[in-house]
Amino acid sequence: MSCSVTSENGIATVTLTGEIDGQSAPSIQDELLKVLPGEGKVLVDFSRVTFLSSAGLRLLLVLTRAVRGGGGTLVLAGVIDPIREVMEQTGFLTHLTLVPTLSDGLAELDAASAAQGHAP
Repeated sequence: MSCSVTSENGIATVTLTGEIDGQSAPSIQDELLKVLPGEGKVLVDFSRVTFLSSAGLRLLLVLTRAVRGGGGTLVLAGVIDPIREVMEQTGFLTHLTLVPTLSDGLAELDAASAAQGHAP
């Protein structure tokens, strides 16, 4: 599992690669909680994530709460169908915003900013 964060034009983009499981989720969470709560717009590239355990679902819930708790917006892009199905079956889709591509994610974040009265 690898995790990288870049920031450009007021958007933090998190790129995750590999499996998010009980072994990798805690270190990813620690790393992301150092940088994400202060970000207003967070786009998570999930297209290279091949497996998501219950620990990974918990990680997403913690990150979503941290970002939204600071008044921000978090969007997941490129979630593969098997992982999306797990999110749907566990009820996580009601708490998460999923889009097919990174460009769709950027558009979603711009729309969320406009709805909140912020400049894109």
